[in-house]
Amino acid sequence: RRENESAAAISKSLAAGGCGTPSVTRIRHSATSPSVTSVISAGSFIALATDVIVMGPASNIGGALPITIMPDGEPNAADKKIQSVFASEMRKTAKLKGHPVDIAEAFCNPDIVIEGLKKEGDILTLDYDQATSVGLAAYYADTLDAMLEREGLGAARIERFRPTWIDTVA
Repeated sequence: RRENESAAAISKSLAAGGCGTPSVTRIRHSATSPSVTSVISAGSFIALATDVIVMGPASNIGGALPITIMPDGEPNAADKKIQSVFASEMRKTAKLKGHPVDIAEAFCNPDIVIEGLKKEGDILTLDYDQATSVGLAAYYADTLDAMLEREGLGAARIERFRPTWIDTVA
């Protein structure tokens, strides 16, 4: 949609296998009020930028430790400076949108401890039950239609983004 048109809601189904911090911060800025169904890694950061997180079947969220790719192609945890900057972005975004700040930081900071949920050295990833119990996910929806009904948008016109060949060029 063009930016000057309005929509009652935006739903973004995220399946993110990770991407660079500059890319994900640009995506986060575009996410003003969508619902999100399922995310992992960098998608967790984007999900935190939404007003409502809705999780779907077999979904999870978290696992957002920043990594760097070594010359041999192997991924390694990013240095502490990068981790600190990214953790700050996660906290700031969660706070802005009313999501649990400690959970957001635990997605990317191995030093955070959350009693009964995450021990030091781990990166937090939550399934649906965990995400709702800690107040991150609002609810579960099997389908987009079910989510729209629950949000009072059952009769909404749905426009789906269909990537063109240029959208796939990286």
